[in-house]
Amino acid sequence: MDTRCSLAITVLQSDPTNSKQRSTLKAIFTKPVPSTLEWARIESLCVAAGARII
Repeated sequence: MDTRCSLAITVLQSDPTNSKQRSTLKAIFTKPVPSTLEWARIESLCVAAGARII
């Protein structure tokens, strides 16, 4: 499974996800990915999905 799909499924199943995280997830899957997408938003999304920041 594509890593992005796995992340999307995890985030959508996790509770709670806030609206900003959902909009970040949608932005990641748009073509092309918006150049204004901030790394902090992606990092927050990953943490919500259970990732550890090292």
